[in-house]
Amino acid sequence: MISLEVEGLAKFGTYFQSAPERAKKAASLALNQTADRKVVPASRDLIMEQINFPAGYLNGERLYVKERANPNHLEATVAGRDRPTSLLRFASLGPNRTILGVTVGRRASRPVRRGFVIGLRSGNAGFAVRLKAGETLHGSRGAKQIGGDGRLWLLYGPSVNQAFLSVADELTPKFLDELSVEFLRQFARDNLL
Repeated sequence: MISLEVEGLAKFGTYFQSAPERAKKAASLALNQTADRKVVPASRDLIMEQINFPAGYLNGERLYVKERANPNHLEATVAGRDRPTSLLRFASLGPNRTILGVTVGRRASRPVRRGFVIGLRSGNAGFAVRLKAGETLHGSRGAKQIGGDGRLWLLYGPSVNQAFLSVADELTPKFLDELSVEFLRQFARDNLL
């Protein structure tokens, strides 16, 4: 999660002293514009460079402005959906919907033995693997056991939020200058109040 706060505009204290209502309105608009037009698209691009999400997957409900700023609360928050992403989103399918391999990162596809597509109660499809008797699943953090015998597992890749958090620190400093420019632009508008 990236939070843009008014502290990024600290050097503009005189604006807040001389015209507090106008400055608060300009700051809230600047925070929202920067979150909408800069942070979300730049985050989407950087995530897509690192993770093989399908095109269009990082849309408004998966990577979004979670909290918008207003003149009484000068903070805008960008977040990603926290639910894990089905590993099926990263799979290459062969004939009869067999799974040929998985590419989560930008490296080569990794083959998956005994992986198959399974229909879920929700109407969606999932990526499943059935273990042999006595076999265990290594690295099962991205897995959910289903079925009564303990051998059928649904597999997951990273959530959008996990991917977003991996790039957030890299992006945050970049937007402070853009936030300042946007604040000055908004403050200078004739029809601000």
